[in-house]
Amino acid sequence: MPELLNALNAQLDVHAHDVQLVDLAIEQEWTGAQVKRAVADFRENFEAHNIQKGDVVLLALGNTAWLTIIEQALWEIGAIAHPISETTGVAEIIGEFEDY
Repeated sequence: MPELLNALNAQLDVHAHDVQLVDLAIEQEWTGAQVKRAVADFRENFEAHNIQKGDVVLLALGNTAWLTIIEQALWEIGAIAHPISETTGVAEIIGEFEDY
C-alpha cells in the first residue's frame, strides 16, 4: 500500500492547484492541495479516536467524493476501509463484523 499512497500523494502534489476530485451531487470540487488537506484532517481525527493499523472501519456512505478522501485517510493509518451500502440492515452489518 505504501507505493499506492506515495503515487496518490505525488499526484496531489503535482496537481496541487488543479481540480482533482469532483462531487457533482453537492457541486463541490477539490484541488490536489485541498484533497491532501482533507485526507490529513480525517486521518488526524481517526487517530484521535484511536483507529489504528489493522482496524476495520465500515463505511456506509452513498456515492460521494468523501468516500475517496476517507478511504485514503484510513489507508494512510493502515486501517481497513470496508465500504457497505448505506441501506445495509443491522443483521448484515453484524455479519460483516463477524467475518473479521
